[in-house]
Amino acid sequence: PQTAFVVTYGTSEAGHNLSGDCRANEQLDDSRIGRPIEEAEAHLLGPAFQRISAGEVGEIYLGGPRLASGYLDRPAWTAERFLPHPYSAVPGDRLFRSGDLAQLRPDGEFLFKGRTDQQVKILGNRVELSEIEAAVAACPGIRDAMVIARANDRGDTQLVAYVLADDKSGSLPRKLRDRLTEQLPLFMVPQVFVRLDSFPLTVNGKVDRLALSERSTDENLADGNTISESADFPRDDVETLITSIFERFLTVDNVGIYDDFFALGGHSLLAVDVITEINRLSGANLGIVEVIRNPTVAKLAELLRGAIHRSEEHTSEL
Repeated sequence: PQTAFVVTYGTSEAGHNLSGDCRANEQLDDSRIGRPIEEAEAHLLGPAFQRISAGEVGEIYLGGPRLASGYLDRPAWTAERFLPHPYSAVPGDRLFRSGDLAQLRPDGEFLFKGRTDQQVKILGNRVELSEIEAAVAACPGIRDAMVIARANDRGDTQLVAYVLADDKSGSLPRKLRDRLTEQLPLFMVPQVFVRLDSFPLTVNGKVDRLALSERSTDENLADGNTISESADFPRDDVETLITSIFERFLTVDNVGIYDDFFALGGHSLLAVDVITEINRLSGANLGIVEVIRNPTVAKLAELLRGAIHRSEEHTSEL
């Protein structure tokens, strides 16, 4: 009861702009991002830069003394995001267009309502989904790709790639993940790949992202996102060790030796914790890339057995 929760909001371009307290006897709401703090500016504006009334949704524009000058060596980006201040009499005063949407409560607090573009945050990093889509679509055997950010069962943001593929092999997701790992930061590599015959479309003929986001990812299992064998119990102590670690860090039960770490909700940051724990308990020295390229218990156990065997041989030689 004596714990105080404080929510803050800001951007790299404008610093810390909003803050609010969530008292212990209030229901916590993860959409609350506070009110403008002293010396900071935060405006909710409509498409014509008009001020938004309470209850309406607008885009957040930020200003004040912490506002950056712009993007280094990116004049086009600067012109697009740092705009003349429509309500300031100070020459040269500007506002940063955040791309974040919010609703204004009657008490002046902002409620976060999403983005105006396809930018999302993954593990604290801003990610453009279109950049990931382009990388996936450029992979061999892929005709087109759409990427959606959605929350998994633990509430973590998970990237799901829906692909139109000529490659019908069950190993396609593994091939895609291996290739993308070489091209993108690990936090930008989708955890789940779902093969579709076609994308759902709106009445205007555009891809219906809302329909994709609401679509189940269960079909990815049949399409080879995990190895196609039926899930099975551990066959030795090495597989038992890795299975228990997967279950503990992923907070899931009954992990089979052919279940895919990423399909179960894992991500690159969690993979670091998993491989660290495997190395600690086994004495091996496997790297994070080993989980990325061998994301099932069976495959990882095969590598671990080899590492343990080499270590024992080295010890016997000494």
